[in-house]
Amino acid sequence: DASPLLCILVPFRDGCGWQGKGRTAQLDQFVHNMTAWLEARGHDNFHFVVAEQTQSGLFNKGILFNLGALKAFSLGCEHLVFHDVDQLPIHTEND
Repeated sequence: DASPLLCILVPFRDGCGWQGKGRTAQLDQFVHNMTAWLEARGHDNFHFVVAEQTQSGLFNKGILFNLGALKAFSLGCEHLVFHDVDQLPIHTEND
């Protein structure tokens, strides 16, 4: 039996204002580090869902989470984690 599908949902927008610059590099680093972190803990059935917003308007994290969750469920995700692109687990106790 395959383990349940875990989806990590990340709201995302790059290059909008001083706070948003370099987010694509952060996303690449996030996916790399989280893949290693999950695999080190025995997770072998996971998927990253990136909900990306256009450059116009204010950043709306809530709607990105809602739309990303709909996409994740359409992919068959059984467990969903909401995460920020600029946060990484650093403590091994956080399993």
